[in-house]
Amino acid sequence: MRTVSARSSVALVVIVAAVLVWTSSASVAPAPAPGSEETCGTVVGALMPCLPFVQGKEKEPSKGCCSGAKRLDGETKTGPQRVHACECIQTAMKTYSDIDGKLVSEVPKHCGIVDSKLPPIDVNMDCKTLGVLHYKGN
Repeated sequence: MRTVSARSSVALVVIVAAVLVWTSSASVAPAPAPGSEETCGTVVGALMPCLPFVQGKEKEPSKGCCSGAKRLDGETKTGPQRVHACECIQTAMKTYSDIDGKLVSEVPKHCGIVDSKLPPIDVNMDCKTLGVLHYKGN
């Protein structure tokens, strides 16, 4: 049985948090400014339960994953926050090949987060385009 290292756990959380950057649901307190260490650090605990789903080991995200995803959805509304999260995803996906970007994109749908506009995630995506897209709540 393979154990999950702290490094891979942080990478997963960064990836799943970025997924939530593109969704628009209920408003919550804003996230820290893009680029701050708190942006990715804040999501680590909340999104740890998503790891088995985005690795393809479970067919659905857990309740804990969805709870963290919904909370973070409300904290990542601005273009700069989406750009920063996308860049975090790309960095993590280059490092950890066992995280499926298509499954990351499915987290909002499986968790009932409405109006998700998350594009497919891959390492070649131009993250800066996400800062100019119009979303509810912008």
